[in-house]
Amino acid sequence: MPVLRILFPVFFFSLLVLDAHHPLWADKGKTQERLEALVVLAMKDNPEVLASEERWRMRVERVRQDGTLDDPMMMVGIQNALIRDPFDLSRENMTSKVLGVSQKLPFYGKRDLMREAAGLEAEAERWVVEERRIELRRMVKETWYRIYFIDRSLETVADTIRLLDSLTRLAESMYGVGKTEQQDVFQAQLERSKMEEMRIGLQQQRRSLAATLNALAYRPADTAIPPIAEVAMTPLMLSAGEIEQLALESRPAIKSLQAQIDKAAVGSRLAEKEFFPDVTVSLEYMQREATMNTPGDDMYTAALSFNLPIQRDRRHGKVAETQAEKRMAIHQLAA
Repeated sequence: MPVLRILFPVFFFSLLVLDAHHPLWADKGKTQERLEALVVLAMKDNPEVLASEERWRMRVERVRQDGTLDDPMMMVGIQNALIRDPFDLSRENMTSKVLGVSQKLPFYGKRDLMREAAGLEAEAERWVVEERRIELRRMVKETWYRIYFIDRSLETVADTIRLLDSLTRLAESMYGVGKTEQQDVFQAQLERSKMEEMRIGLQQQRRSLAATLNALAYRPADTAIPPIAEVAMTPLMLSAGEIEQLALESRPAIKSLQAQIDKAAVGSRLAEKEFFPDVTVSLEYMQREATMNTPGDDMYTAALSFNLPIQRDRRHGKVAETQAEKRMAIHQLAA
């Protein structure tokens, strides 16, 4: 039997007993610190997280806007002036200088519902930010561990190449003295070429993953990532049922969808309020000049005006829209 056919199993067994004290496998504590530092950097500088936070702040500021009264309207004018003498305001006793103010008041309950809906929308967006942070943390750690796996693979490939070089030299020596066949030399050289090709592919994958990790941390894509030492793996101690329960109780995406369901329910109640009229309160003061025949008593006008909610189709459509929004959020939560 050719000697290399005996040596190859020995070679593969030797890969299983590589020195565990490889220099890259030392100092696990610092390795974990590097990973946590990258996670913190990504949370601090990642543009997508920052954009999500600003979107949430937009919703928070909208809570302050929704439900507030419209600005009051002020009116200044002249009433009952004579056309033939428009600048003489004392010639006609009916001529008045008018100062008025009006305020629109939404139907009872509308403002509270508008604030509640805006608050629930802000809450939903806050949970979106938390979900994005969890996703970013997962992506950073997953990329980190993929690089860690490639580093371990590169070590194994390097050790394999060294052993194959030794086997090739041994095969060449034995072939030179007629102890083995030439095909054994070719086989060792072929295996060495395969390992070299594998190393090149792994190095290319590492460069790509390093660029991805740098992008997640929002730093230059060519920032060097040193070889990752051995990482201590913590076994998962939870059962499948416990994980499911934990997700239902704590997952930000679920809480965001629940807030959207509540917001749609509030929006439906607000849409139903549109079937009732709003009221506008106005008060006018009219100052009149005294004439020869009249004392020029001042006057005032107070009024209430209402919109007429006769466009029923539009209001029914708004109610149907909010109900569809609620059903959509419920189906998303179920999914």
